[in-house]
Amino acid sequence: MFFIMQSLTLDLPNTFEIPACFTLGKPDKIAIILQMGADAFNSGVQAVSSMSHDDIRTELCEDYESKLRNTTDRLQAFEMEIVVLREVYKRDKEDENKRLDENINRLLKIKDNEIRLLNDTLINREKDMVRHREELRAKETEFNASVEKVVNDRLAYEREKHQTAVKETLEKNMKMIEDINRNLLSKCSVDKGKIGEKIFESLAKETFVLFNKFEICDNTKRAHEGDFHLKFEEFTVLADAKYYKSSVDATQRKKIINDLRGNAHIPFAWLISLDTRVDCFDKCSFMFEWISDTQAVIYVNSLLDSPVEKQRDLLLTIYFECLAHFKRIQASELGATELVNLRQLRYDLVDYQRVELTRKLAEIKKTMNILGNLHDSIKNDLAKLCSNDTTLVHGENDEKIIKWWNENTTRLEGSETTSTTFWNKFKTDNPTLKDVIGTKMFRDVIQNILACSDYVKPKTAGGAMTIMNYGLAASKPISIPITLNDNV
Repeated sequence: MFFIMQSLTLDLPNTFEIPACFTLGKPDKIAIILQMGADAFNSGVQAVSSMSHDDIRTELCEDYESKLRNTTDRLQAFEMEIVVLREVYKRDKEDENKRLDENINRLLKIKDNEIRLLNDTLINREKDMVRHREELRAKETEFNASVEKVVNDRLAYEREKHQTAVKETLEKNMKMIEDINRNLLSKCSVDKGKIGEKIFESLAKETFVLFNKFEICDNTKRAHEGDFHLKFEEFTVLADAKYYKSSVDATQRKKIINDLRGNAHIPFAWLISLDTRVDCFDKCSFMFEWISDTQAVIYVNSLLDSPVEKQRDLLLTIYFECLAHFKRIQASELGATELVNLRQLRYDLVDYQRVELTRKLAEIKKTMNILGNLHDSIKNDLAKLCSNDTTLVHGENDEKIIKWWNENTTRLEGSETTSTTFWNKFKTDNPTLKDVIGTKMFRDVIQNILACSDYVKPKTAGGAMTIMNYGLAASKPISIPITLNDNV
């Protein structure tokens, strides 16, 4: 159905609120609402116009009273409802509070139980932790014991290995020294000097082989430059090796001092005495002599008296001492007084080290004596096992010495007799053999047939051996040794 739309404009007071049906309704519904309002208004006007003023007032009063009664009744009903609601609210609130208290008590009990369970759990965990700690401590103790055992075993193995190496080194050194001594008997002093140079050259190369840029130059054919130049990264050392039977005298000291002064670019010179000591500078293993503020000569005493490892340690010590002096000289220009004080401090330190090294050397000598006795015992056992071979090698001379020993000596506990005494008696009894059998052969054969506890080796290569618990069969042991031209 289609409508023809009409527009209506109205003037209304500002306080009038337009009902929503006029703004939201459709045109046909708005038309119905307007029509109903108009009809109601017209009916009211018509009814009012037919009534008198009193009737209207009476009707209004009756209507007011009726509405007042209804309002009063409704108010009383509301008041009663409020009272009922208050009672209901009060009862509900009490029930709710009671229910809340019950819930709170129930929750508190649950929480108490949970806290109790947590406490029990914590206590159990603490007990477990204590037990685990004890187990861990026990395992740690067991592990430490096993580690200590492994370390001790390793140390024992390394100690035994070290002792074996020391023993082998001692044997090699003894063999080398014996070979050198034998060679020296048949070589001239020039050859001996060359041997000493070779010994020092070999030892220097082994000692400083790992040093950066180290080089050793042979200057034996060049005058006034020493035997060797040891070229280190920081400085160069003029070195001169001496292999003398007697001590190094002042002549050799003056010679190396002049050589060092002739090489002003070299700060240090080493005068190494391999087998003897240096006159006036023999208070310790090595000593410094400063010839100027920047040059010094270091005198080394009896280098070969120590084991090979100690020889290397001594050379390293001398190098680091020189390095310390070199750095101080390079760092600042020291006055004469300061340099003297510094040298005195260094000498005091060296003296302290000398005391410590002497103590350690005594311990080492004790160990070396034990190892030497063990070596001699093994050597004697080996000699006894190889007696048949020895007889074939040495022939009748060894048999004659052994036979003479068995017939002319007797065991005397606590006695001490030098091998010279027995040698003199042997020469007297066998005059035809004294030129064939030398003192060394006689001493070696006697040493091979004796136990290591029955003799003491000589301190020097040509010295007499002390024989204990044995004497000549026909007399008591002679305590005063007989001096011969060829000492045993």
